[in-house]
Amino acid sequence: MLRWFSAKLLAQEATLRAVNGRMDLAAQSVLDGLHIARSLEPEPVLISQLVRIAAEQTATAGLEQVLNRKGASETECESGHGLFAPVTQQVHTYR
Repeated sequence: MLRWFSAKLLAQEATLRAVNGRMDLAAQSVLDGLHIARSLEPEPVLISQLVRIAAEQTATAGLEQVLNRKGASETECESGHGLFAPVTQQVHTYR
Protein backbone atom coordinates (compact mmCIF):
# COMPACT_ATOMS: atom_id res chain seq x y z
CA MET A 1 0.00 0.00 0.00
CA LEU A 2 2.91 2.33 0.67
CA ARG A 3 4.03 1.94 -2.93
CA TRP A 4 0.60 2.95 -4.21
CA PHE A 5 0.69 6.02 -1.96
CA SER A 6 4.18 6.86 -3.25
CA ALA A 7 2.94 6.56 -6.84
CA LYS A 8 0.00 8.84 -5.98
CA LEU A 9 2.33 11.48 -4.51
CA LEU A 10 4.57 11.29 -7.59
CA ALA A 11 1.54 11.75 -9.87
CA GLN A 12 0.55 14.86 -7.91
CA GLU A 13 4.13 16.10 -8.02
CA ALA A 14 4.14 15.59 -11.80
CA THR A 15 1.00 17.70 -12.16
CA LEU A 16 2.48 20.46 -10.02
CA ARG A 17 5.70 20.45 -12.03
CA ALA A 18 3.72 20.61 -15.29
CA VAL A 19 1.75 23.60 -14.00
CA ASN A 20 5.06 25.30 -13.23
CA GLY A 21 6.30 24.58 -16.76
CA ARG A 22 8.87 21.95 -15.76
CA MET A 23 7.80 19.25 -18.18
CA ASP A 24 11.12 17.43 -17.92
CA LEU A 25 10.73 17.01 -14.16
CA ALA A 26 7.02 16.20 -14.54
CA ALA A 27 7.86 13.39 -16.95
CA GLN A 28 10.48 12.08 -14.56
CA SER A 29 7.96 11.99 -11.70
CA VAL A 30 5.53 9.97 -13.84
CA LEU A 31 8.29 7.57 -14.84
CA ASP A 32 9.36 7.16 -11.21
CA GLY A 33 5.78 6.29 -10.27
CA LEU A 34 5.70 3.62 -12.95
CA HIS A 35 9.03 2.22 -11.76
CA ILE A 36 7.58 1.93 -8.26
CA ALA A 37 4.63 -0.02 -9.64
CA ARG A 38 6.88 -2.30 -11.66
CA SER A 39 8.96 -3.11 -8.59
CA LEU A 40 6.03 -5.29 -7.45
CA GLU A 41 5.99 -7.47 -10.60
CA PRO A 42 8.01 -10.37 -9.11
CA GLU A 43 5.84 -10.57 -5.97
CA PRO A 44 3.77 -13.78 -5.92
CA VAL A 45 1.06 -12.52 -3.54
CA LEU A 46 -2.27 -11.39 -5.04
CA ILE A 47 -2.53 -8.22 -2.93
CA SER A 48 0.89 -7.12 -4.23
CA GLN A 49 -0.35 -7.47 -7.81
CA LEU A 50 -3.50 -5.50 -6.99
CA VAL A 51 -1.36 -2.73 -5.51
CA ARG A 52 0.87 -2.86 -8.62
CA ILE A 53 -2.16 -2.46 -10.87
CA ALA A 54 -3.43 0.47 -8.80
CA ALA A 55 0.00 2.12 -8.89
CA GLU A 56 0.21 1.67 -12.69
CA GLN A 57 -3.22 3.24 -13.06
CA THR A 58 -2.13 6.12 -10.84
CA ALA A 59 1.01 6.67 -12.94
CA THR A 60 -1.11 6.60 -16.10
CA ALA A 61 -3.52 9.15 -14.62
CA GLY A 62 -0.53 11.32 -13.70
CA LEU A 63 0.73 11.15 -17.27
CA GLU A 64 -2.70 12.19 -18.54
CA GLN A 65 -2.72 15.15 -16.17
CA VAL A 66 0.75 16.23 -17.28
CA LEU A 67 -0.10 16.01 -20.97
CA ASN A 68 -3.35 17.91 -20.46
CA ARG A 69 -1.60 20.78 -18.67
CA LYS A 70 0.88 21.70 -21.36
CA GLY A 71 2.10 20.16 -24.57
CA ALA A 72 5.05 17.85 -24.12
CA SER A 73 8.09 17.93 -26.35
CA GLU A 74 8.67 15.16 -28.88
CA THR A 75 11.49 13.74 -26.75
CA GLU A 76 9.24 13.53 -23.66
CA CYS A 77 6.51 11.81 -25.69
CA GLU A 78 8.98 9.26 -27.07
CA SER A 79 10.32 8.60 -23.57
CA GLY A 80 6.82 7.99 -22.23
CA HIS A 81 5.91 5.81 -25.20
CA GLY A 82 8.98 3.66 -24.73
CA LEU A 83 8.25 3.14 -21.07
CA PHE A 84 4.55 2.34 -21.43
CA ALA A 85 5.00 0.00 -24.42
CA PRO A 86 5.90 -3.04 -22.24
CA VAL A 87 2.88 -2.33 -20.03
CA THR A 88 0.63 -2.34 -23.11
CA GLN A 89 2.12 -5.67 -24.19
CA GLN A 90 1.48 -7.14 -20.73
CA VAL A 91 -2.15 -6.00 -20.79
CA HIS A 92 -2.68 -7.72 -24.14
CA THR A 93 -1.17 -10.99 -22.88
CA TYR A 94 -3.58 -11.10 -19.91
CA ARG A 95 -6.66 -10.76 -22.13
